Amino acid sequence: MNFLTFSKKKTYKNILLTLTISVVTTILFLASILYFNFERISLSIINNFIKDSLSQVSYSATFMKESAKTLAVQVSLDTDISQLLFYNSLDSNEITTGLKRINTYSKTAPFIHSIYLYDTKKKRFYSNIEGNTFISELDFFDKDIIRILNSDMDYDLDTPIFRKIPNPNITFTDNQIENVFTFLFCDYSNNKKNYRKAIILNISEDWIRRTINSLDMNPQSNTYIIDHTGTMIISNKNKEILSNVSNEKYVKKIIHSEKDSGYFIEVVDGKSCLVTYMSSDSFDWKFVQITPYNDIMSRLTGMKLKVMIISFIILLIGILSSLIISGKIYQPIDKMTEKLKKLEAEKRKSSYQLKQQFLINLLLGKVLTDPITLQMKFNQLKIKLTAENQILILLFRIDEFREFCNKYNASDRDLLKYAMMNITSEICSPHYMNECVNIRKDQIAVIFNITEGNSGINEKLTKLCKEIQSSIHKYLKVSVTGTISSSTESYDEISELYQDTLEYSKYRLFSGYNSIIITDEIKNKCLGKYVYPISKEKILLDALMANKLEKVNEIYMDIINSTYDYPYTVFESTITHLAYEINQAIECINQNSGYDIPYNLNTFIVKINKMEIIEDVNKYVLDTFNEIHEVLKNNLSNRYDDLLKKISDYITDNYMDKNLCLNYIATEVNMSPIYLGRLYKKLTSKSVAEHILEVRLENAKELLKSSNMSINNIIDKIGFVNAGSFYAAFKKAFGITPGQYRQNQRIT
Repeated sequence: MNFLTFSKKKTYKNILLTLTISVVTTILFLASILYFNFERISLSIINNFIKDSLSQVSYSATFMKESAKTLAVQVSLDTDISQLLFYNSLDSNEITTGLKRINTYSKTAPFIHSIYLYDTKKKRFYSNIEGNTFISELDFFDKDIIRILNSDMDYDLDTPIFRKIPNPNITFTDNQIENVFTFLFCDYSNNKKNYRKAIILNISEDWIRRTINSLDMNPQSNTYIIDHTGTMIISNKNKEILSNVSNEKYVKKIIHSEKDSGYFIEVVDGKSCLVTYMSSDSFDWKFVQITPYNDIMSRLTGMKLKVMIISFIILLIGILSSLIISGKIYQPIDKMTEKLKKLEAEKRKSSYQLKQQFLINLLLGKVLTDPITLQMKFNQLKIKLTAENQILILLFRIDEFREFCNKYNASDRDLLKYAMMNITSEICSPHYMNECVNIRKDQIAVIFNITEGNSGINEKLTKLCKEIQSSIHKYLKVSVTGTISSSTESYDEISELYQDTLEYSKYRLFSGYNSIIITDEIKNKCLGKYVYPISKEKILLDALMANKLEKVNEIYMDIINSTYDYPYTVFESTITHLAYEINQAIECINQNSGYDIPYNLNTFIVKINKMEIIEDVNKYVLDTFNEIHEVLKNNLSNRYDDLLKKISDYITDNYMDKNLCLNYIATEVNMSPIYLGRLYKKLTSKSVAEHILEVRLENAKELLKSSNMSINNIIDKIGFVNAGSFYAAFKKAFGITPGQYRQNQRIT
């Protein structure tokens, strides 16, 4: 749909746009609510599921704590074990029984790593660790627990202490460290700082980790435990245990949150994640699970896609419905609008065409120029001119018009000229009353009403003309040459003024493209009557017939340059006369020499008349001279080749003649002996006599080699006058005598 058709459908467009926007907005709004609520609800469900999982972990931790306390009570009340701590003298059976009971208790719960009993008086440990079941404090492998027991720090008996303990049966290295949570149950005396016995339960960190992993159904998630300081109690997949993560943004949110549980979206390790947390009921711990948001969203993609597809289908149905409804609403409006627009367009087009045709006829002298009648016509056609003021014409001609026509079709050319007229009118209207006329294919004429005198008018119009040329080139990429006419008082003279301006516009030939031609300046520039340089023409024609290209070009440029200070008609008559004389000279050359020089007078003149600038004319003429030069040069070369062949053939056929010489040959070829001798020397770098001698000696060699003739007979046969000159010439040419040459040939 082009611009005009789209403009006609403006009302339909507005109806369609209104309905479509309403439908699309409603559907998109509802789809967005559905889409985003679906995501929010889904996240809430997933969060509840994760919270249930974390609740199980929290329950396991609470269960671990309560089980440890219960186990500690059982151990402390067991008589077989208590006697290890309270009796000073025990036999080996009693000790063994007590140790077996400790070992039995250690196996009652899967989370128990080890159990220690510590006797403060005897400084002795009892444990279920092989090799350390019954050992003094100094030799006990777990030095860290000794430090804790002997320290003055107050430990919360309800909160386990995370520790790293060595495996006593393996050399102590980093690879043999085990992570445990230790519960201390001490039997204090009256002074709380002094205790009589201590039961130490070590809970395996690995058991808690396995419990978390068993409850974590998503392999992409990461579950761990932190305390109130942001320290890792249970390690995650990316950080070691006891790592401090309190500086992490999401950890800060968890620690400072007043809620016991919750969830939020946060960037963790460069990825957007769902962070779910829950506080422990038994410890000052936070159970945290981090799940990649993309992993969560991938589960919702299918459902979202379905929502989007359904929304898209509804959207298409809505748009289609808008098209149908808009069409039905618009049909009666469209019919009425079309009728009104057609009437308006026809009226506007008719008015414009009538106005243009009247102005064209005015410039061509086909309109009555009575001021009263003319003014009435101006008013009727809304022409912005008056019949009383002075008038002046600014004529624009499109440069390189042939290329312009090749580039644009007729319709586009009309549109471009219409645009040029609009630009011109817009620039000139603030200064002068004017009307633009599309008078001919490559011309736009601007008729001005001039109210002031002629003083300075050319300078003002030159400035306007430059602005018009610049704007046309900027917006339309077209170059135009402007010609400013003289002014006239009456419309009776407007036709002559236009013809005069048109004639002076041809001066573009010398001023060039995109120039401004002022007719008054050219008229003042002409010095007098032009006199054709007949003497230079004769020199040019003589040089042309003599094939002196440089001289021809030089004289031609002198003749053409002499026309620059005169109107175009001078150049036109000069180049036409010159073309005719060149044609006569070429015909003379063709008749006298039999050449066929390619030159057509009519074609030559027609091509020059179509050229717009002198550079193109000069190039075409000089190229023509060069073509003539090449033809003459090639024909002359062929003529010399024929002459040399004729001379060579004559010598070959008549070398036996003792009288053969330059004069005989000159008579044969109908040339002067002196001229022939010089020409032959110039063409072959040797004289005719030298060539005759070469031919005679070559034939002498052949006879010496192939015949038994005597040397004297051979001398007589090849045309030598005497034997002495033959012997001297032969030896000079070949370095040996004729007899030696014959002898050498017979030996070989």
